[in-house]
Amino acid sequence: MTWTSPPRHIHPRAFVVGYAAPSCLVVARPWVDSEAQLHDWNRQYPLTTIRLFDQSLKPGDWCTTAYVSTRGSGESVAIPVVA
Repeated sequence: MTWTSPPRHIHPRAFVVGYAAPSCLVVARPWVDSEAQLHDWNRQYPLTTIRLFDQSLKPGDWCTTAYVSTRGSGESVAIPVVA
């Protein structure tokens, strides 16, 4: 995957709730970590699904999420938080 711009909408803390499908991660993102223009949206809808994620993530884990743009599409991605 080649990014066409820097990652956006970065959430340094997101909690893995579970799987909506085998290749679809469900995460809860605290609205206080959101960019100002997304506070209201993420407060009302804290859960989101992510198709591109590190396969080591399991329910109960913390991760970091971001939106990345690629040629022809854009996706949210999730990676584990490294302590």
